[in-house]
Amino acid sequence: MKYLLIRCLRKPLDLMIVLKDKKEWTSTKDYKELSELMAQKLSVIPGVFVEQSQPIQMRFNELMTGVKQDVAVKIFGENIDTLAHLAEKVANVIRKVEGAGSPQVERTTGLPQITIVYDRAKLANYGLNIEDVNRTISTAFAGETAGVVYENERRFDLVVRLDSARRSSIDDVGNLFIAAANGTQIPLSQVATVSLKDGPAQITRESGKRRIVIGFNIEGKDVQTVVKDIQTRAG
Repeated sequence: MKYLLIRCLRKPLDLMIVLKDKKEWTSTKDYKELSELMAQKLSVIPGVFVEQSQPIQMRFNELMTGVKQDVAVKIFGENIDTLAHLAEKVANVIRKVEGAGSPQVERTTGLPQITIVYDRAKLANYGLNIEDVNRTISTAFAGETAGVVYENERRFDLVVRLDSARRSSIDDVGNLFIAAANGTQIPLSQVATVSLKDGPAQITRESGKRRIVIGFNIEGKDVQTVVKDIQTRAG
């Protein structure tokens, strides 16, 4: 084998490794064992799932099914949580089948998001409305156009937002001052609960429908036999 393709799936990344001549190998003379040794070294990186393949094989799989593994199970539905639950059940079935490699479930959840839940009664006490508060938060952290700057024939938007040192943590969101109706300044945490929660990591669609993919490679058996075994176990 001249090439080895390592896929790091925490953030989809393909690493193509050009191998030396086999007579120069020192740790092993077996291709499969070499790929496993590489995977072990990379496994210490938190949250990383690694699988080994061949560049041409992977690209061919991707052209055929849109998935880089040898076999892909696609589940369609509208509810992201249900899709993730069903995908894990399918993966558990695949793990029990001889000849099926470690299944990789497409990641759809687990992206940390800052969530703001307003206390409407407190907002009313200060004469605030959600639209104005949202605009203040958006301006402070995302930026808002406040004017236009001209440089000869070129035109640039003048964007106002907080300094980077003031928008680097979740505490900065809670400490953001909001202007009340009477002109006083109150911290956002006084009228809302600011927390960090897991949200959707990605939403993938195919033919207009949401879907999740469980992909796996074949090891030591033919594809048809492995797929039939999985279908039998799944009932």
